Amino acid sequence: MEEANSTAVSKNVYLYSVGMLVVLIAATFLWKVFAVRSVEKKSQHLITSRTEELLRLTAIPFAWTMRKEMQKEDYDQMNEYLNSFVKEPHIKMVLVVKTDGTIAAATNKKLEGTKFSSLYPVELLSPDDIRISRDKDTTILLVCPIMGLNARLGTAVILYEPEKTAF
Repeated sequence: MEEANSTAVSKNVYLYSVGMLVVLIAATFLWKVFAVRSVEKKSQHLITSRTEELLRLTAIPFAWTMRKEMQKEDYDQMNEYLNSFVKEPHIKMVLVVKTDGTIAAATNKKLEGTKFSSLYPVELLSPDDIRISRDKDTTILLVCPIMGLNARLGTAVILYEPEKTAF
């Protein structure tokens, strides 16, 4: 009798041990899944903020170049700059908009002469500093004022499609 009782106890101890081991493995797995997701989220945020920072730094000399060409009204040279700029990876489109809202130069020639408001809200043209926003999807929309000595000459708009990152 004692041997049967001892066997039942050892089976119960064995079952409890296996059950606890399964629970510990599941808990460890879930903890790792949440930890990996947290790292992925932080990494994605870091990549996005660095991309926006570098775009902001790129916009400053780009606006100076556009300023020089707008002051000379040399739209052919401006188009050359835009075309070489859009050849860079992830740059989808570049626009230069006059103060009246008309697109003066664009990498998509069909847009030249049209109103900016037909593409995007006209409020994007009003800030006096560099602004970064998101388009419908993941496209980054960089808006940079082109300032003359005494007045605003126009606005540069750059559409940047970031690389899809899958961790």
